[in-house]
Amino acid sequence: MLTNRRPIVTAIMFVILFLFPFEWLPAQTVSISAKQRPLAEVLQTISVNYQVKIAYDSDLAKEIIVSVAVTQRTPLEAVEQALLSTNLEAIQMADVIVVRPKAEKAQPHSAAPPAPKIFKILGVVKAMGSREQLPYAVISILGTDIGITCNSDGYFTISTQRTDTIRLKAFYLGFNPKEIIVVPPAQSKMVVVEMERQELVIEDVLVRVKQPDLVLTENNPGMVAWNSNRNTDIPSLNGLDISAPLQLLPGVDGTTESSAGLLVRKSATDKNLITYDGFTIYQIDHFFGAFSSLNAKAIKDIRVYKGGFDARWGGRASSVVEITGKTGNANVTRVDAGLDLLNFDATVEGPIGLKFTYVVAARRSFSDLYRSSLYYSLMESARSDIFSINSSTPSFFKVDIDEPSYTFGDISLKLAYRPTEKDNISVSAYRGIDATNLERIQSFSTLTEKADWGNGGVGLRWARQWSPILYQSINVGISKYSLQFNHADSTLRRRQNSTVRDTIIRALITDNSITDFNANWHSGVKLGKWAEAQMGIQTNGVRIHLYDSIAHYTNSFEVIDTSHVNDQRMLQSTLWGQYVWARGKLSSFKLGLRANHYSVTQKMYWEPRIQAAFAFNKSFTLRASAGRYYQFVNRTLDVSQSGFRNVWNIADGHQYPVVHSDQIMGGFLIRFWGLTFDAEAYYKTTSNLTYNQTILKRVGGRIKQEKRIITYGNKATGIDVLVRKEFQTTHVWASYSLTRSMNQSDFFNWGQPYPAADDQLHELKLACVGKWRHWGYNAVWIYGSGKPWDEPLFTTYMNLSPNYSKNANRLPSYHRLDLGFNYTFLTKGIETKLGINLFNVYNHSNTLATLFNLSSTPLQTYLQTGTPLEYTNFYGLGFNWSLYLNVKF
Repeated sequence: MLTNRRPIVTAIMFVILFLFPFEWLPAQTVSISAKQRPLAEVLQTISVNYQVKIAYDSDLAKEIIVSVAVTQRTPLEAVEQALLSTNLEAIQMADVIVVRPKAEKAQPHSAAPPAPKIFKILGVVKAMGSREQLPYAVISILGTDIGITCNSDGYFTISTQRTDTIRLKAFYLGFNPKEIIVVPPAQSKMVVVEMERQELVIEDVLVRVKQPDLVLTENNPGMVAWNSNRNTDIPSLNGLDISAPLQLLPGVDGTTESSAGLLVRKSATDKNLITYDGFTIYQIDHFFGAFSSLNAKAIKDIRVYKGGFDARWGGRASSVVEITGKTGNANVTRVDAGLDLLNFDATVEGPIGLKFTYVVAARRSFSDLYRSSLYYSLMESARSDIFSINSSTPSFFKVDIDEPSYTFGDISLKLAYRPTEKDNISVSAYRGIDATNLERIQSFSTLTEKADWGNGGVGLRWARQWSPILYQSINVGISKYSLQFNHADSTLRRRQNSTVRDTIIRALITDNSITDFNANWHSGVKLGKWAEAQMGIQTNGVRIHLYDSIAHYTNSFEVIDTSHVNDQRMLQSTLWGQYVWARGKLSSFKLGLRANHYSVTQKMYWEPRIQAAFAFNKSFTLRASAGRYYQFVNRTLDVSQSGFRNVWNIADGHQYPVVHSDQIMGGFLIRFWGLTFDAEAYYKTTSNLTYNQTILKRVGGRIKQEKRIITYGNKATGIDVLVRKEFQTTHVWASYSLTRSMNQSDFFNWGQPYPAADDQLHELKLACVGKWRHWGYNAVWIYGSGKPWDEPLFTTYMNLSPNYSKNANRLPSYHRLDLGFNYTFLTKGIETKLGINLFNVYNHSNTLATLFNLSSTPLQTYLQTGTPLEYTNFYGLGFNWSLYLNVKF
């Protein structure tokens, strides 16, 4: 039977040809007479009446009018007679007659032979069922070394000179590889490759399917992709956490126990650019960093560029986390709901008519109704400075008014519109918020604290594949981060070995907000078979408001009394371009440049970039990259205070200079004996970093504390190694990082380098994820050598002692074991998953940091101990467990 879709017809015909290569057309004759009839009708008549297989472009054949009259001719001769007045020809391939455009006439013998014609195949990769387009899928031509990566919308253009059938193979993380057959000369329409998601559980049937990939590394240096559909297969405090799995990658710190940001290759969390469907996210955590505020159920693709990223990206000095949201199921409505010990969530997706799809994913805590033991553990760990519990017994549907009130929630929405196969239009929105409130009145103290913080954004995107050689996308996004923190406490404290009581009053206020607007235009133009030119224009406007106030009094004597108000604006305008080349063993080469104009300093900042990957064979690849990176919006850290004291600022070129980083890296990928061995070495320097340094002064009978901004630089060197092995139903891997991170400042160590606060020589992460029948199991063990902590030494007059060496002390080593188990079953079309995660199974006490604050009675403390500072150890979580339930239908 014929079909109206030429690619399907062609594919079926050539599958038959491939399976039965020695069958020939039956010996029969054709008689037909038609006058001024569509060619498609004539060919269909021959095919149906005489049982002849004919492959042709049905849309083209409908538009061509022919006349034919033949008697007792072979099927091939009859078709050739029908094509006499057209620019088509018929050829016989086994038992199939293929109708195609005529080949060009041969040139005279004296003329040079014509250059082989290059055929460009335009296509798109989609998920079977939902029809979501899959970004960055890999397409290759089997039997050749030709392969490409789709763009961020799943479109691809692949070139070939072959005129016979070719096989395209598509690969995407979490999906079964897919092969399709294409005839390049006859392929005029867009090729649609539909990939089937890898599933492991089918009702009442034991299915042995290869475990889907969890981690993917490609030709891009420093790039790692994570399969977001497998988030619940990693033991974490929250199954929707996208940060916990990323922290198991080499080069990403896994010993902080915080998702407040990713520490990538020894750079602070604010040095990461986190984009969600085109808008910037500044805050990605819930519960003071315990887990991510981005809902994994709303996310289709996560890619981490740990460094050396190409010219498309800018505005950050360390790394890029690119998050692409789901566009929704185009065929049926799906519901996915879950519940654990902290929150409940629900996700709904489906079609609206034929061209619209939607996704809505929401999550909210229920700590205002019920507080589990996990809630108490997290609260005590995060805010041990104001909160301690006497019992781990949960409070069932009751709330103690003396305990901190804490809630969190987030919602992600996306509406997608596909007017044509070549267009993608979408609107995405996100909002995440945390809030805490405490009021405590005791005999000798009062305490009030209220804080609200979160991030939200909206992004509009239009992408179009105009032709096999031209692609463009337009993104407009706006996001806002806000923090409002108010803390006030009054304490009547007795002096040591004395009956005298001191009245200590503290007040801390921080109001910090960021409004970020960006607009991007990106275009790619194919320059022949092997090359592509990519270019773009970007505009990023940022406004930051900051009010910061610290007041600290002892017996009405001022210890600290500062306030800082700042409103800043900046506009960054960027023009970028890069040349992309891939041929033979040079599987990827990118040479790019970004030109940035920064409104605050009125200067141009140039960022050259280069990347290269050499694939010598399927088992061995070399990669390298280098580049310069500027950052104009930074967060100024306060090393002695909690995260609330870390505020964002715009670089002014003076007090807050423009941060820039130079990076170079090289590595290789080897596959042998079923193992994948990936290693990268890097060296990067980052200049003009800032943080708030506490300065102590002795004024008469008092000690005062002041802040000043310290500028410093950092050099980080390291080796990241990822070794992984895929068994039939189990995936194991080991991540190891060997690093050294050193700071340098004229203010410390007489200008000599000293260890950075995140300097950690060794970090090892071992992971195992598997499936046995309906059971899932996973285990993660993390080890990290001790990080530095700072202990200032003072002279009698409160000057730093000559014996003081910054960050000279080391914390104990960090290690813990996490386990997880789950059971999945299907009942009447409803998939149910029950699971338990065990955190820090052997209950090891890990010291995360040792921070200092000025004593409430600094002079008395100094006279007694030799330092006016009080030190506080912050510990990680001990043994904890979390149950979860999830249903899909």
